[in-house]
Amino acid sequence: MTHHGSDHDSAHDAQPVIGVRPGRMRDRRARGQRGPLALPGPLSAGRVPRRLSRNQRFDRLVETVAAGLETELRTRRPPVEIVIDHAPLLPDTWDDEVPLCTVVEGQQAQRLVVFRRPHLERAAELGELTEMVRHNIAERLAEIWRINARDLRQAGTDRQSGTGRQSGTG
Repeated sequence: MTHHGSDHDSAHDAQPVIGVRPGRMRDRRARGQRGPLALPGPLSAGRVPRRLSRNQRFDRLVETVAAGLETELRTRRPPVEIVIDHAPLLPDTWDDEVPLCTVVEGQQAQRLVVFRRPHLERAAELGELTEMVRHNIAERLAEIWRINARDLRQAGTDRQSGTGRQSGTG
């Protein structure tokens, strides 16, 4: 039995669609954009912006605070490396408040370990989290270097807010 021009034959000859899908995209049931425009792939128009996770936003925040203190981190002695860990490992008998950061002696430099989870649990909003991270890092560094933490916090804040500006003298 021969098929003349049936749908069955044309399905085998179909070529895959390459490029941006023509026409309007529907937002069915108000669940947001779906399909080729929402996912990276051959049918998407360009790069899909990626949203940072809560952990990634915290890591970037710590990097920003550390960047504001870059001069002090390079010039002061003993040298200090700032690292991020998820949460401290505490014994089952621990009764005190969970620490936000701690200092660990290293071979080349001391490490200031900033714990992500305790910070995220205690801060209600981004502004509070930023201040908490800045305060805790400055306090620990001030203890290590035996300097005033307020001066260190101010130096870090000045450098962060002055990004891209040139300060004139005279």
